[in-house]
Amino acid sequence: MKYLLYFAFLLLIGCKNSTDKNEIIRNQVVTDKDIYEIVNFVVREQDSLLRKDGIKNNPYKYIIDRDAEPLLDKRDSVCIHKLDTIFSKEDLIFINAQIQNRKNFKFTGKFINSKKVLYREVLDSIMKESAKTNYQKHPRKIYEEIFGSDMFYTIGLPVFSKDKNTVLVKFGGDGSVFIAVYKRINNRWKFCYYVTTWIVKKNSTQQRFLCKAP
Repeated sequence: MKYLLYFAFLLLIGCKNSTDKNEIIRNQVVTDKDIYEIVNFVVREQDSLLRKDGIKNNPYKYIIDRDAEPLLDKRDSVCIHKLDTIFSKEDLIFINAQIQNRKNFKFTGKFINSKKVLYREVLDSIMKESAKTNYQKHPRKIYEEIFGSDMFYTIGLPVFSKDKNTVLVKFGGDGSVFIAVYKRINNRWKFCYYVTTWIVKKNSTQQRFLCKAP
């Protein structure tokens, strides 16, 4: 929550006149169809990258119904706020309104192509079981006892520019997470660039890279 409030504060810096967010989004509403369109595109894109890497049997069978982490933390918010060539002040306010209005958003299986939805509560229960053993039994071990080698993607709520032709997507697989910008070009989504990426190493530390717009 504190990250969200910080993001909201950033959006208002430098605005000479306060703008009613409801007035901004009155004629431009992000629908569930918009959300699932980009989510399915990103999933297809990531699956395609696995095939290009020579992975014939895709281990990713699931998508978590909701991300447990904030969509944007403080550093992400600062980085995105500086991308004034990509997002206008109205875009940033529109993005914040989407986050506020969909705090409890969860993905529904019938709208996700080629993947099953795995509930966050299932992963939470696995963590609790591991905690009972003082983590002597690793959460991943418990997960594999239930789901075998089938893995999952995590996706945050996609958030759109006011014209809905630019979108931020937070996406994670095993050991890595990224926030990326996609643009709609000729009515088709195209990857643009990474805003931030995380890589989790075997020793459980994280490396983080802030990427700039081209």
